[in-house]
Amino acid sequence: MTASQHCHIAALGSAAGNIRIAFPDDEVLVFADDLSFGPLYPLADAEAFSARMIWLETLWQTVCAPECSDVILRRQLTTTLLSRLHRCKSVTIWVGDNSREQLMLSALLEQLQQSEIFIINVTTIGGASSVANVPPERLALWWQERTLLSAAEIERSQAVWHQLLAFPSELRIFRQGQLLTQPVSYYDHLILTALTATPTQASHIVGEVLCMAECDTLSYLFIDSRLRTLIFRQDVLVEGPISHLRQMKIRKAI
Repeated sequence: MTASQHCHIAALGSAAGNIRIAFPDDEVLVFADDLSFGPLYPLADAEAFSARMIWLETLWQTVCAPECSDVILRRQLTTTLLSRLHRCKSVTIWVGDNSREQLMLSALLEQLQQSEIFIINVTTIGGASSVANVPPERLALWWQERTLLSAAEIERSQAVWHQLLAFPSELRIFRQGQLLTQPVSYYDHLILTALTATPTQASHIVGEVLCMAECDTLSYLFIDSRLRTLIFRQDVLVEGPISHLRQMKIRKAI
């Protein structure tokens, strides 16, 4: 299929990059936002989207890493995504069983008007936790496993999305085939588990937490922000001034 006929949609990062390699002649649109944490918004609501981008920019400032902010990129890619969707006669959405990609799917199904919407779930097909973990050559093979979403499936996903918008929370996870809301402190116990009485570079702790929660596609930014909340509450102690993760050593409060 040519780009004008068919579009692939995948999450920002390795997922979209690998699909571009696997399907060099097709158009690959990038869903740039990670909706698993922070305020949700209808994709077509420009004002709500702008408010979320401001919220994300503030969060990057909070974690002492404004130079790492990807807000400008998210804005550009989201604008491109929304402007090009109508050009595609059919769409394939690539997902795994994780909150980021399942939320992407629900948000998109609220907007897509195509008569043919396909889905490829890499967890169902090959046991991969996310599209980013699948090499391009395997993605190309799995194309044959795509399934056409029925009207009933689309309606169910839209109903879930409407419920999430109606009852907002700061964190969302995916468990046993369902998107669930959780308190923002849901992963705090993993941070505390990773800590010891010995001062350790904070970036190592965040990396360990991401590994412990391997069934989830956790955001580095989100865990960093939760770590600072624990520091503020003095559940985590800092050696020296609070700064960037790579410059800060932390230990468990005794």
